[in-house]
Amino acid sequence: MNAYRSAALGLLVTAVAASTLIAQETNERREKIRRAVGAAAEVAEGLIEQNANTAVPAVDGRVIILKRVEKKDEALATEPQEINAGGLVIVEVPDTQSHPTEVAEPTVTPAEAAQSFGKVRGIRTNNAGQPMMGGGYTWFLFKTLAPGKAAINVKYTPNGGGDPVDQTYQVNVVAK
Repeated sequence: MNAYRSAALGLLVTAVAASTLIAQETNERREKIRRAVGAAAEVAEGLIEQNANTAVPAVDGRVIILKRVEKKDEALATEPQEINAGGLVIVEVPDTQSHPTEVAEPTVTPAEAAQSFGKVRGIRTNNAGQPMMGGGYTWFLFKTLAPGKAAINVKYTPNGGGDPVDQTYQVNVVAK
């Protein structure tokens, strides 16, 4: 019986010692992970501060929103819209059936005429600011760079079918 107690006591001491070592290793691992996360956060913070003014180009001047023109009014789409260099051009693609329309980034000709800087997805609202049924829109944002004539082309197929849209908008960029 003494040998049995001795073996049990030995196992208990070994288990306590092992759990202490495991706890120490776990604490050391936690500390290493905490330090690594802290270092990563500092690097990310530095990059954000470094690029704070360059992340989104500053726009200055007019804003135009280019919307889909129905086939019967296609002549309106070819009339050039005038905007200043440095202004904001928004190409609106409507959503239907409450989900975004599949569309690639609109193309700009010549490519140097405008700088793309992202897209914004929104929902339609009434005058009181309440969301309305029937989908929303995606805005593609461009900053005009230099005076001259430019074209912005957008291609997509409306959700739920319908005729594919291939619309080219003419933009006349003038000096500031």
